[in-house]
Amino acid sequence: FFLEQQCSQPYPLHEAYNTGKAPLAIVAGSFTNSNKIDLAVLNSKNQSVDILLGSKVNTYETETIYAAGSAPNFVYNKDINGDGNMDVVITNQNDASISVLFGNADETFQSSIDYVVGNYPISVTSDDFTGDSKMNLLVVNYDDNTVILMFGDNGQFSANFNAMAVGLKPTYIVSGDFNQDGHIDWAVTNSGDNTVGVALGLGFGFFGKQHIYSVGSNPVAMTCQDFNSDGQLDLIVVNYGNNSISVLFGNTDGTFQSQMAYDVGISP
Repeated sequence: FFLEQQCSQPYPLHEAYNTGKAPLAIVAGSFTNSNKIDLAVLNSKNQSVDILLGSKVNTYETETIYAAGSAPNFVYNKDINGDGNMDVVITNQNDASISVLFGNADETFQSSIDYVVGNYPISVTSDDFTGDSKMNLLVVNYDDNTVILMFGDNGQFSANFNAMAVGLKPTYIVSGDFNQDGHIDWAVTNSGDNTVGVALGLGFGFFGKQHIYSVGSNPVAMTCQDFNSDGQLDLIVVNYGNNSISVLFGNTDGTFQSQMAYDVGISP
C-alpha cells in the first residue's frame, strides 16, 4: 500500500505548540465549521483536553483547556447532538467514565458532562445505530471485555446502556454500513485473543452474532475505508505485538476476507 498526499500549501518543517502534561492522543477536525483544521490534544496527567484552533496562516492559536476525567486515554470528535457544531468525547480510564464536551457556535466548548460506563473505557465511536436519526455511542471497555451501546436523544445519553460481550481485552472500535442494508454495523479489535469481532446491525439498536476474524498479535487500532475502490468497506488493523498491519477486504454481504499481513516498523 502506498499512501500519497499532495499539499497545495507547504508547511514548515517544525512548529512547536505547548500542551498539558503527558499528551497521549490527538484528533483533528473543523471545530469552527470553517475550512481551517483544528486540533484536540488529550493530556493524561493534567486530566484535560487542549483545543488549538487553526489560523489562516498554517499555524495554531494558543490552546484553550477543558477538564476531562481521571487518566483520559482516548479522544473522539463528531457532531453528536445534531446542532451543526463539532463535539468531543473522551474516555477516562481510572474513573470508568466518558466525558462529553458539546461544541458552541462561538468556537468554544461547554463544560464536560460525564457518564459512568464500564471498567477501563478505551475507545468510542458514534453513529445512528437505532435508525431514529439520533446519534448513539458505542464504548469499548477493556477490563470488562464489553462494548456498550448508549442510546442518544439529541445529545443526552441514557445511563441504562446495552452491554455486549466481545473478545479478550478489546481496544478499538469502528462503525459503518458493511453490508449496505441501511443498518449501521461495528467492528472491534480484541488484543487478548488477536482477533477482530464484527457485528452486523439489525435495526433499533440490535446486532447479530459476531463474526470473528484472526489478525496479528496484540491488535490495538483500526481504520475503516474502501481501500480497494470496490464499493465495500475494508478494515486495516494495527498489530502492536508483531509489528504488522492486517488488511481485511470487505464482501458485499458484510463479511470480510482473511487477513493480508504486511510488516511495518517496531511497536506500531
